[in-house]
Amino acid sequence: MLRIPALLCLLITGGLLQAQSVRIAALTDSLHTYLPEKGDAEKRHWRISELRAAQAKKNTEGVGEACYLLGKFYQGTGEQRIARFWFLQSLRIREKRGPSEDLVKLYIQLSGNYSASSMSEESKQYILMAMNTARKIRTADSTSALKRAYLMMAGLHAIACPQPPVKDSVYQDYKTMNQREFVNPDALVRWPWLSCDSATYYKRLAEQKLRILNVTDSTKSDFFLNMGLNGPQFIRYFETMLRRYPHLKKTVSGLTNQASLAHAYLSTNNTKRAKFLLDDAVMQYHAHRLNAPALLQMIYSNYVVYYRLTGDYQQAFYYQKLAYEYLLTKLKEDRTAAIARLGVVYESEKKDAKIKSQQQLLEATNRALVAEKSLKTSLTGGLAVALALVAVLWYLYRKNRQISRQKAELVKEQSHRVRNNLQVISDLLTLQAARLTDETALKAVSESQLRIQSIQLLHKRLYLQPEHTVDADLSVYIPEVVGQILATYGLRTLSPVYTIHTTWLSADQTLPLGIILTEVVTNACKYAFDGHPAPSLAIRLSEAENHLQLTVQDNGPGLAESPQQKRSYGFRLIDMQVRQLHGQYHFSQDNGAVFTMRFPAHG
Repeated sequence: MLRIPALLCLLITGGLLQAQSVRIAALTDSLHTYLPEKGDAEKRHWRISELRAAQAKKNTEGVGEACYLLGKFYQGTGEQRIARFWFLQSLRIREKRGPSEDLVKLYIQLSGNYSASSMSEESKQYILMAMNTARKIRTADSTSALKRAYLMMAGLHAIACPQPPVKDSVYQDYKTMNQREFVNPDALVRWPWLSCDSATYYKRLAEQKLRILNVTDSTKSDFFLNMGLNGPQFIRYFETMLRRYPHLKKTVSGLTNQASLAHAYLSTNNTKRAKFLLDDAVMQYHAHRLNAPALLQMIYSNYVVYYRLTGDYQQAFYYQKLAYEYLLTKLKEDRTAAIARLGVVYESEKKDAKIKSQQQLLEATNRALVAEKSLKTSLTGGLAVALALVAVLWYLYRKNRQISRQKAELVKEQSHRVRNNLQVISDLLTLQAARLTDETALKAVSESQLRIQSIQLLHKRLYLQPEHTVDADLSVYIPEVVGQILATYGLRTLSPVYTIHTTWLSADQTLPLGIILTEVVTNACKYAFDGHPAPSLAIRLSEAENHLQLTVQDNGPGLAESPQQKRSYGFRLIDMQVRQLHGQYHFSQDNGAVFTMRFPAHG
């Protein structure tokens, strides 16, 4: 009943639980901690030499193989924790190389290891990974790899299968005892996913692969051992193994096979041969200084059966006690391994963090060197390009300055000619006015002069502001226009109230604005201020929502809008200029005439 779990514990090596980050250089730190002096010294030295040679050559594949062989070596000495460490090191290397039979072997080793540590989920995951990997292999190794995976899975599920007991004279009803079948209840509690039907299924799959491979006797023996079978075939194959491979007696796995063979002899009541095999196993165990409590527990359990069959119950009780002691030893070892695992995980994380930080520092240094080299190259090329660009820009700058001066002179000359022409027109109107005797005609000429003067003032503003050749400051332009009109009508003492902030307006809009302002102020001078004892004039300009609003207010009698006035020249001129500005206007009464116009600020 105890045979199947014990076999599974010993078929696959045990060791360190957690995964270690594998780097060839980092393995050197593990040589002293994970290379204890156990077993055959010559063979140990040989394995270490292989590892160091692979490290020196930076042969990643060689390091993986050396780690795997070290794991097998320490598995043979019973150092399960050490063996598992080296298997994990090999696994981290081989996983990166893709599916292979060697990778399947490592998955199987870890599956058995976790099952021996009662970690059913991890064991199941690794054996499933082994089968999936074996199916992905596209070479002839696929059959052998699948055979290994199916054997392991069948062996795990075989724990759930009823096992025939050994014939024991302790039972009074010998015939009834032979009809019983036993299942290990602890295993089913720990591993509820085990199924005897699955064991049969994977057994058949393994048999198919065995027939394809034309297996050797040793492989067939492994098959019988994994499946928990006994009987004549089992005994024949294992006896053949012991004769062909005597060196297996130096290893835990070999002595496990020998103990299984003794159990098979006990099941056939051949106590003499069983006793010889058990005594020899104990002698070999101590001679080679092995350390495998689970193996001793298995041997002592077989001694219990042997002494029960021979009727020596005192010895049976003695070995039963030893078996329990080694069981307790295994439990303590598991507890110690769990505690050590926490420490190793912590140290591993520290080493990984240190290595990662060093790698990041190295990568940052390399990037800095590459960046510095690139920067130097770029600066050299950039300097040459910059010099050429400076020369081109200097040439263009000189050229543009020359063109700008020419344009400035041209604009200046053009503005000067326009002002001269306007002045000539104004002078002509003055001469014409001097010859007129009709009062109406004289007023018309004077008003025309004022309109021309508003245009002349605009060009003067543009000429005096070389940095603003296409727009005018209304806070300066409007007072100049109004002042000139008041001077013409002899109202120099009148001080208009201006509410105007600095506002720049394009020349195209300023021109009609000046004409409109001239008409409105002229109208106020003619009709509002004539004979008024205290004339006043208020002009406001405000901006809101990208629109300008001009308000001109006097304190005269107000504007009596008659059809004749609306048809006058001044009204028609205002209406025409407002439409040109795309605006609206109206006249109102508020202690005098109020003119209000609103138009877009940008045309």
